[in-house]
Amino acid sequence: HSENYGDPCVTDPCRHGGTCIWRKNRVPSYTCTCRLGYTGRRCQKALPECDKGPCRQHGDCIATEKGFVCRCTDGYEGRTCEIRKTNNAHGRKTGG
Repeated sequence: HSENYGDPCVTDPCRHGGTCIWRKNRVPSYTCTCRLGYTGRRCQKALPECDKGPCRQHGDCIATEKGFVCRCTDGYEGRTCEIRKTNNAHGRKTGG
């Protein structure tokens, strides 16, 4: 008799890289811990906050319960990574 008999996680029900947690003798019998940006019982829904790419090309969008935050690449800052950081004392933008 297998220890994992009846384990619903064997079928990998959580989508988009979500982690399945077997809840033995409970209803529902499993829960999914979703990766950032996904929600739903099986992590099947993408959170809409990041769908439109609010962080432009200089950041990664991370959906949160209250909206989103942008993780900006080096050299950029601002709510949507729209501000190029300056690196001199006079506040002038460098580069192009």
